[in-house]
Amino acid sequence: MVHLNPKWLAVIIIFVLSSSEMSWITQASLKVDAYIDDWVRIVIKLENLNSTVYSALTVPQIFNETTIPETIAKEFKKKGFKRIYYHLSNIKYDPVSLSIEVSFYLTGLDVLSFEFDKSTMTRIYRLNTDWRYISIDIISMDGKKVLNINFRRYFKAFVEEWNRTEFTDEAGNVHTVFIYSYTEPSAVRNTFKIILSPGAENVECIGDMIFYRMSPSLIENVILSPIITILGMVLLVNLAFALNQMRKEEKKG
Repeated sequence: MVHLNPKWLAVIIIFVLSSSEMSWITQASLKVDAYIDDWVRIVIKLENLNSTVYSALTVPQIFNETTIPETIAKEFKKKGFKRIYYHLSNIKYDPVSLSIEVSFYLTGLDVLSFEFDKSTMTRIYRLNTDWRYISIDIISMDGKKVLNINFRRYFKAFVEEWNRTEFTDEAGNVHTVFIYSYTEPSAVRNTFKIILSPGAENVECIGDMIFYRMSPSLIENVILSPIITILGMVLLVNLAFALNQMRKEEKKG
């Protein structure tokens, strides 16, 4: 009979337990798409889950549609960014492919803001992507770690270091896209895409901040039109004249 040193036995047990836990984690791939408009719409897909992890994640007390956005908002506020909100969170389960999709909207001036440039008649947008630095341990009802969703590890590179490209949607609109893929140390690929609004111009990325310009909307063009301003002034003058005439008529009466 082979006798093992207690120290070596402890090391083997820890290694086996760690390997078992990591096998759960590495069997899940993470895909994140962030669609930018006047808000940020996030779609997160957890794919290649094994049946044990998938079953655990279908328990609302363990994981639900608010787990990820709530953590994002909480961690972002810890950094001093208080103006962040999430809305319309939703979760979809696919028992056939053993995948889960979570979607929600992020808003707030610390996430996405803009100022109007009167000289060029454009909006200058400022998108802060620092909210993505989160790590969530999903814990089962009996206190065991089910899964670690680690944006902080997978997507820690500054966005300015990501691959920048373009894609054309079904409507023919061209979008600027920032893409990052994490493939090490496992063969599982984790990807994050930031898809800007069609029409975004002068796109510049500094660290995790993305700056770009957008032409004003049709309504803004109408409001800002000098013709509308002149017509408004004419209407005000005519209204003042009419009111004055009414007062004179009342005095005569």
